Amino acid sequence: MSNADMVTSLIPSKSTSFFKGFFLLPKLKEYQEKRVAIQRLIEESHADLDYFILLILATIIITIGLVQDNTSIVIGGMLIAPLLSSVLAFGLSFVTYNLMSIVRSFWTIFRSLLIAMFVSFVVAKFIEIPDPYNSEIVSRLNPTWVYVHFALVSGFAATYSWAKPKLSETLPGVAVAVALLPPVCVMGIALGIEDQLMLKGAFSTFIVNFSGIVIAAILTFTILRFDRLKTVEALKVQEEAASA
Repeated sequence: MSNADMVTSLIPSKSTSFFKGFFLLPKLKEYQEKRVAIQRLIEESHADLDYFILLILATIIITIGLVQDNTSIVIGGMLIAPLLSSVLAFGLSFVTYNLMSIVRSFWTIFRSLLIAMFVSFVVAKFIEIPDPYNSEIVSRLNPTWVYVHFALVSGFAATYSWAKPKLSETLPGVAVAVALLPPVCVMGIALGIEDQLMLKGAFSTFIVNFSGIVIAAILTFTILRFDRLKTVEALKVQEEAASA
């Protein structure tokens, strides 16, 4: 075989290029979807002024709903609560093995919990509580295995919805299902009325919900192979830190 023939054999034909492009296109589309999902997750979990304003407003609404035993008001507060994005970002950081992202998400969640408890504590101090053990509050005090399963399923739904941009319209419903903030608000109410039993029950419920969602997020992001995009996450987190 001449040199010219060898060179010609190495150059892919038009048909070969077409088939390669045909099979690569879905992979490129999937990569792009994941990249957008990570960037959006980092942006929406960014603990800026808007994040904390939404958190405070959501906490006030949920606390009032809990005290008044009004499910509709509680749901309204959960729809605007921004805590879910931080928890999912926390789960993602373990999949990408990014220490900077782990610390970032943990610090955001920790501050969010402290602020939410303080706000609900203040609300509980200034409004009348007709029945401290009404149905809305009691439902956040006794976590069972059903809560564990529910938290896992909700976590899978939340993570999958976030990983697929075309499913973003389902996120408000998922945010209600996850129900991270109400137990935290009950903890603040318990501090306000100095009820240790209520505080322990609400804390247990939050731990069950939080752990289930984080575990489900880690599993879902792992199954969807988000570990392959660790560079995308690292760059986005570094960009956020540089602009702070």
